Amino acid sequence: MGEILCKAVNSDKKIQFESAVARSTNLSDVLKEDKKYGKMSPRNGRYFTYRILNKDQEVTEKQVRRAAQMAWSAWALELPFGFVRVKPHVKSDFSIEFRATSDDPQLDDNTLMYMYYPINSINAPNRGLCVVNTDYYWTNSGKPVNMHKIDPVNYPDEATAPVQGMSWDLDQVLRHEFGHGLGLPHSSTRDTIMAPNYGLMSEHLDDEDIKRMVHKYGARYSSPWDWFRQRFYSWFRKASDE
Repeated sequence: MGEILCKAVNSDKKIQFESAVARSTNLSDVLKEDKKYGKMSPRNGRYFTYRILNKDQEVTEKQVRRAAQMAWSAWALELPFGFVRVKPHVKSDFSIEFRATSDDPQLDDNTLMYMYYPINSINAPNRGLCVVNTDYYWTNSGKPVNMHKIDPVNYPDEATAPVQGMSWDLDQVLRHEFGHGLGLPHSSTRDTIMAPNYGLMSEHLDDEDIKRMVHKYGARYSSPWDWFRQRFYSWFRKASDE
């Protein structure tokens, strides 16, 4: 099918995702549509690796790592493989890279982030690539922030700047984009992480999201520790934006 990507677009200060959509509302038909987009295979045959090639100057390295970990963990809690962060110089299955609009022809003034669907060739330059636009202000919560942090030139005094600046939820958008990176097109069902716009999407995985991914990759093995995993997930959902 060639290289397909999903773009997260700023549409009137809300997120609209531009990519393929599973048209059916019947889950069994959606699962059939999902097959067309393929799936990723770990380089090492055991677990997926990801690297963060650089970061936005406006967020700390700790914030970026936390967002990526939160996003990958949502999928890993349900599936039979993990995601391990490796150092930037190590080849990996997925790469998260921060770029400015001026540095990337795939980015424009309205594009927040983009990611490629599964690419079979292990040496393809776009395989597993997720690009975050540094021209936008990212946080781990998506909550408003002091305008001094967003635009210190025009708002030099933090004490008097209005607390009305728009920020974008890094782990939520990553969670959605990683779903594409693993091979899911958009869902036409509301309240799923794979819904095509902010007004319809949830922040965390819905049962449909999980069933679609499990159908593609298989379910996480059962163990006596499953009760702990479920308790951890309950905490994880609450802690995501803290």
